[in-house]
Amino acid sequence: MVAQTSQSTLNDLEIGTPAMIDPDVSRGTCESCIQGEELLCQTYEILDEHYPEGYAKGIAIDTSK
Repeated sequence: MVAQTSQSTLNDLEIGTPAMIDPDVSRGTCESCIQGEELLCQTYEILDEHYPEGYAKGIAIDTSK
């Protein structure tokens, strides 16, 4: 659920809106990412496995996710 937004956030995200995130974490700059194959990224990680924030009640995340 969206609990807070920054001023630069897209207007369609309102507080209380149910939301789902993509747990994939990659830099987006390697050849695999550029070709749209983020799962093959050399620095690929998963939010709940490699970041303790994955189990938090709240998390700040880019709206592209």
